[in-house]
Amino acid sequence: MNLIHESFLSWLHHQRYHERLSNYAVYDAYYNGDHVVNIPPKVKAALESELGTVDNYCRVVVDSVAEYICSGDIGIEVRHDGTNQAEADKAERLLYDVYESNGLLFEEMLKIITIMSKKGDVFLKLYIDNGQIKIRILRPEICFPRYRSDDYKEMLYCAIQWFDEDEMSDGKRWKAQVFYPDIVEYYELLDDTGANIYFQHSQKSEWKLVDVQENVLGFIPIIHIKNTLDDLEFGVSDLQVMIDLQDALNKVITDMLLTMDNQAFQRIVIFGSQTPKGHKINMEPGSIIEVPNENGSLQVINSADIAPFIQAMDKIVDQICTVTSIPKAAFAKSDGGAISGYALRLYYYPLERKCKRKEIILKNRLSELNKMIFKAYELMGAGDFTNFKTRIRFSGGLPIDEQLQMQVHEMELRNKIKSRRRIMEERGIEDIESEMRQIEIESRSSEQQIVIGEQ
Repeated sequence: MNLIHESFLSWLHHQRYHERLSNYAVYDAYYNGDHVVNIPPKVKAALESELGTVDNYCRVVVDSVAEYICSGDIGIEVRHDGTNQAEADKAERLLYDVYESNGLLFEEMLKIITIMSKKGDVFLKLYIDNGQIKIRILRPEICFPRYRSDDYKEMLYCAIQWFDEDEMSDGKRWKAQVFYPDIVEYYELLDDTGANIYFQHSQKSEWKLVDVQENVLGFIPIIHIKNTLDDLEFGVSDLQVMIDLQDALNKVITDMLLTMDNQAFQRIVIFGSQTPKGHKINMEPGSIIEVPNENGSLQVINSADIAPFIQAMDKIVDQICTVTSIPKAAFAKSDGGAISGYALRLYYYPLERKCKRKEIILKNRLSELNKMIFKAYELMGAGDFTNFKTRIRFSGGLPIDEQLQMQVHEMELRNKIKSRRRIMEERGIEDIESEMRQIEIESRSSEQQIVIGEQ
């Protein structure tokens, strides 16, 4: 390969990472509400304070998905062939313990889905610390995977960079860790000026190789979770389609406020009057126009109509709901009463369909994580569960229609589809044994009363 060709390929590689990192910064800013709505001076004067607008729809789009998926419990199932039930139970208990100790059954799973939806990618790193299997969530802007081919399934390596605070210089010491299947390389940045800090942007000479260690795990312990199912190297953020719509909404709000500033406040024209110099009459935030004509008369110019701006904002919100599959109730108070049954499912169907796709991605990537956990557990000499396959279940979803759920449970119990115990578990009853005993006592009491009545 000649030098020009190699330099061009290197530029393409770096340019791809540059665009990805730039997009992450934009998505972060919009999610956190760092987009501008300009407030004209007269509106500020009327309010006598800064106007705070609640129009950050980007955060609602991301949070609605994360809360929808995580609204129920997360289940882990280890599948077996019927002959090794005891070992499968141990493997399942191991996974639950690892997930629970790392917060993956609760807030950390919410964090994974939030980052995944917001930025399009999220990474998980597995490592062993003091005999414990640890899972760390990594922001995508510090992870640089390199894949073997354009199907983006097998990693050649994955670089992770971070910084440590330098107490001596009050600065940051940038470091990088590059995982290969057989070794792990450790680097430090020689230039601490802050320029070109990203591992993939910098020249190799700027990073010093400080250590090389054997990768005792025998695999790259990094899971790349993409937000979308497609043929791209990296995922696509849910906010990609939102940025232009958020800008349009901010523009309409700004135009409406500017119109209010110029026209919405009352303006009075006084004919035949002229205030002496040094004096001023006003009606802030409105305005008074003086015309020195004695034959004039007092007139009032009515305020402008801002209804078209309100209608434009409603149209933009409708468009946001369409392209993001988020129900309008997530953005504003519902106009009608509560909905249930088929209407409820129809109302939430776009969000349900969107979240199901994300659940498929999460289930597959978490199953890969489970394989890594089993391999790490085997390397620790604690047991071999590597032959088991696992399945992840997300029980979150539609708001519960209590009446419909009760009818379904009664049907399942009546037709012996499910046991009473299983239905009680689904209903969320904590002390099932106590409830079963109470049901048995009440059942016997009813039978005795019937016998007495017949006598």
